[in-house]
Amino acid sequence: MSENDIIMINKSNISARRRQIEEACAKLKNEFFGIDSVIDSLCRNIESWVLFPDMQERPLIINLWGMTGVGKTALVKRLAELLNLDDLLYRFDMGDSSSSWSVRRTLCDVLSKDNEKKLMIIFDEFQNASTIDSKGESVEKPLTRLVWELLDSGTFNDFRSGFYTFDKIQKLKLILESLLRKGVTVKNGVVTGGKMLFLDYLNIKGSEEILCNGKWIPRKESKGYLQFVQSEYIDSIIEAAWPRFKTEYDLRSFILTLNGKETLQFISEIYSMILTPITYDCRKSVVFVIGNLDRAYSMSGNYNPDMSADDFHAESLRINRSDIKKVLSESFRHEQIARLGNIHLIYPSLSGEAFRQIIQGALNTISTRYLEKHGILFEFSQSMRDMVYAEGVTPSLGVRPIQSTINQLIVSNLGLVINEMSKFRKPCNKAVFEAFEDSVSVSLMKDHEILGSMKYPIDLEMSKLRAIRDDDRQAIVAIHEAGHAVIDIVLLNYIPDRVFSRSASADLSGFVDIHQFREYHSAKTLKKDMIALFGGMAAEEIIFGHEHVTSGSRSDIERASRLAALLIRNCGMGSFPGAVNLPTPFLNDSYLDLDGKLNDEVKNLLQDSFSKSLKILNENIPLLLALATHLTENSCIDKKQILQLLSSQFPQLAANSAQSSFSYRDHLRRKCAAGANPQPHSSFDEMPKLVMNMDDANLKK
Repeated sequence: MSENDIIMINKSNISARRRQIEEACAKLKNEFFGIDSVIDSLCRNIESWVLFPDMQERPLIINLWGMTGVGKTALVKRLAELLNLDDLLYRFDMGDSSSSWSVRRTLCDVLSKDNEKKLMIIFDEFQNASTIDSKGESVEKPLTRLVWELLDSGTFNDFRSGFYTFDKIQKLKLILESLLRKGVTVKNGVVTGGKMLFLDYLNIKGSEEILCNGKWIPRKESKGYLQFVQSEYIDSIIEAAWPRFKTEYDLRSFILTLNGKETLQFISEIYSMILTPITYDCRKSVVFVIGNLDRAYSMSGNYNPDMSADDFHAESLRINRSDIKKVLSESFRHEQIARLGNIHLIYPSLSGEAFRQIIQGALNTISTRYLEKHGILFEFSQSMRDMVYAEGVTPSLGVRPIQSTINQLIVSNLGLVINEMSKFRKPCNKAVFEAFEDSVSVSLMKDHEILGSMKYPIDLEMSKLRAIRDDDRQAIVAIHEAGHAVIDIVLLNYIPDRVFSRSASADLSGFVDIHQFREYHSAKTLKKDMIALFGGMAAEEIIFGHEHVTSGSRSDIERASRLAALLIRNCGMGSFPGAVNLPTPFLNDSYLDLDGKLNDEVKNLLQDSFSKSLKILNENIPLLLALATHLTENSCIDKKQILQLLSSQFPQLAANSAQSSFSYRDHLRRKCAAGANPQPHSSFDEMPKLVMNMDDANLKK
């Protein structure tokens, strides 16, 4: 074969493999929803390994991070299947205390047969392999040392055999040495001299049977040839000498050619091999490090099923590689983070559309399976898909709750449906499902002809929690959340995405959902936020009176108080531009509010914010009552409904909501274009007399 022929074959093979990767990428996008960018990155990064694994000098390391239930491990497994490489895939759970032992044994077994074999290795639940505890102190985890060796050089050392095999070979070596010293002779693997001595040795061992001419017979009846190496050692020798001998037949055939000295020399060589570690090579492999990094996803701890999946999705898209490494630094040492490399694929939280596609895909799978196996077509209406979404989607928990919801509300009742279909004289081959408040109606059909119908009850727990309650609690929450919404509309020029007066959340009776991300916070916007935080409490006071204000504002007050203290004491947004602290021993890096003036500023800021909130609501009582009325009759009002309300009854507020906020860049451009030299300015007309630290206080004395 000429050099040109080889080049042509390689080109053809490379083209075929690239097409296979492209086809796999397309299939993955049809099976995994909402993560197209992750799939593209994964296929792009793995292509060089698929095409040229022998060119690698270190393992290719690909990290996949995300919240739970977004399909990290499933994606890698499916990719391996589509590339016909699933026989090379090995997954290890780092949450398992025996994971390192499992890694060592599995890889040793695989590589002992082909030490440069390319592998696909998954280290799953990698967050559990942390080497730094919650106090920031290093934690020794010897069991994970092998993992870090693999991630670094791609190689690791290990002995050929375990302790049991080592012990067996060592004992055999000592026994053979002793027997040969005492005069036992051997020819072609069989004892020819000193048979009684050999039999006495077997007696000392307590052997009831011995191997003669390849057969086990009672020791007392043995009159044939005695094999010098008894069968109890054969498996251990094969394990230690692999791959030189792969079967007992191969080993026996060799041993039966040896005399006593040669047998001892052979066993001694095996013993020396056991004592010499082997370097196993994974440099041609790809390693997937997969983990849940909840601290990188601020929304991960929010289990409110009424939160917007799209808001979570948009927020998760802002997470970058630097954020991931910062979170990793809380659990791993710096040199370990370096070993993970720079290929970090960051999963977004699933969007609302992705959840709906997942639900549709799961229902389609059910229909396909039952049609293929039982000849019955199940059709699920839009109301069924909406029911599964409403009951099964908690944005921070991913796909798994959806699967269990479908099983509970649909799959567990299919036997009942099929049984009902079997009662008709005409064979039913189709069932159409429709969801209602507390039941599912199923139309039973033969092709397009309806033969009958049935219902089965369902328990929609989330829907019950969201249901309207015509009681005092509903009224309180309605006016409280309406108060927040009015401040958002009038002062902040925000139209809430949704306002809830009933929620399925375990922590909240109601809330205002605003998808508004700020890259920076000014004194003006933060002070407006404080006024908005008092909106619920102020609304209750205006409508119900001061003596009837409820404790539902507690969390709002706590947040407002923390924000006020932050503004004045830490952000320099009060009368003093410095960090302020309380007097403590050895404190030398903060100013001390010894006279309490800044504490008074915090108090005054809180009182002023509440007063402004009262003023805004008193000026907009018609809007407050209009929103509250809707929220007493419905569990939620969305952005579209709010805009309709403003346009029809409060057109001036609708116009204000479209106004843009302050632009720092445009303001700077105007200043630069004007070319004016701004006059020196300071808002700190009179600096409070504060003490730098306790040492300065003593010096001034």
